[in-house]
Amino acid sequence: MKHKLIRQIVTARYGNKVEEYLKEYFKHYNIDDANEIFISLSNLFNNPIGWKGYKNIEFLFDNRTFFVKVLESKIKKLRNSSKLNKNSIIEFFSDNNPYIKYATNIWSIANPGIAFENFIISKEKVAPKFLKQLNKIGVTESSQVLHLHVISNNERYELTRFGYSVPHAHWVVEYYVDALIKASQVLNSNPDIKGYFCEDSWVFDPFVYNKASDGRPYCRFTFLKDNLLVGRRYFVGDALPNGKYWKQFEFSTRNKRRKHFYKTGEYKPKTFGIFYPRENLLNNLDKIKNKYK
Repeated sequence: MKHKLIRQIVTARYGNKVEEYLKEYFKHYNIDDANEIFISLSNLFNNPIGWKGYKNIEFLFDNRTFFVKVLESKIKKLRNSSKLNKNSIIEFFSDNNPYIKYATNIWSIANPGIAFENFIISKEKVAPKFLKQLNKIGVTESSQVLHLHVISNNERYELTRFGYSVPHAHWVVEYYVDALIKASQVLNSNPDIKGYFCEDSWVFDPFVYNKASDGRPYCRFTFLKDNLLVGRRYFVGDALPNGKYWKQFEFSTRNKRRKHFYKTGEYKPKTFGIFYPRENLLNNLDKIKNKYK
């Protein structure tokens, strides 16, 4: 159980999950055992998982090196501190969870707007109706895809505190186009990757690009209505507060304005998946660059 918990701690996807794993760890083990967690994390820094087979993608490794150096400095400071205790360890892993992901290459940051994940398609992670559509174009269980993750405004702010350069505070088309260019580099150098993918997100719902009753679009990123940027989009399900896609409901209604429109019944959050087949993206890259230069 000990090694399983350590693995969950150092590879957790979200800060609230790593806090849960650490609290469970310290129910069974004391502060002296925490050294094993840091050793495991250091091993991941030195032997990053997820991107070992990737070729000629300099930006992935440059960004990873940035986060490794900053985290190693923070870990050294924490471990030498007189305040090292269970709470300070939980706080460290919870607060730095996004950057640990980037440093270990579970994810890799493309820019302050988009992160990439080396993702394997599975029925556990992809909605059945979406997977069925993917099957029709040759993407099946165990297929490798490049998963995009939208970096939130809050996390972007944290990146500035971490010392990472953030030219735009909000999510803008420049981030998205830059990520597509970098995704193309990954695809071009790694022929086993089937395409660019997101299994479910509220940001790809075409409804949110429309104007609300106050005359403004429901979101800032109306550039996503252009399918040249997203490839193919698929309806996955309603994002309900107590449903399967509750996380997307939370993301979509963090904004007070959208939350108001949800409460009045004007806006009903939905989640969509996207898939950009590798050949389509590579063939469209010049068109994308010319349109959004």
